[in-house]
Amino acid sequence: MNADAAGPLHLLAPAESHLAEAWARAAARLGEDHPDALAAALVYAAALDGLDRWAESAALYRRVLACQERSAGCDGQTVAATLGRLACACWQMGDLAEAEALYRRALAVTETSARGPAHAETALAANNLGALLQAQGRTREALPLLKRALRDLRRQLGDAHPHTQAARENLQEARKFGL
Repeated sequence: MNADAAGPLHLLAPAESHLAEAWARAAARLGEDHPDALAAALVYAAALDGLDRWAESAALYRRVLACQERSAGCDGQTVAATLGRLACACWQMGDLAEAEALYRRALAVTETSARGPAHAETALAANNLGALLQAQGRTREALPLLKRALRDLRRQLGDAHPHTQAARENLQEARKFGL
């Protein structure tokens, strides 16, 4: 289970055109690279995810990522979050090789960020990569990532948090197919 799930369809479908319009207005008024325009683009892309319009959201995540990477003021955690969202879209479209490369990159960025290797965002990146590897039957590679993710999410967020619960479920699933 990926930790990047979007909201209910019945709420997203009517809002989609408004979100697209808000992003277009922000980009036109402020410039595509402006943080507020990028934030509007990410909200719109997340809505597209929720509508299972993965190709469209992936294209938008790529645009946002390119802008973020050009921006000197964009921190690593922000880039890592976009990498993770793009990886999720690629996974949903069946491009597992690209999803894996993006999840690995997101994990590397979060591990070296100011927040460090034990931060919740790093644990989420490890969980998502582990879940992808497990989905491909690569349990030996997935288990250490999933164990680490659960350990760090428990420390950072507690046992009751939804991200911790998702990591626990992913680890349990991997252990079913364990070595």
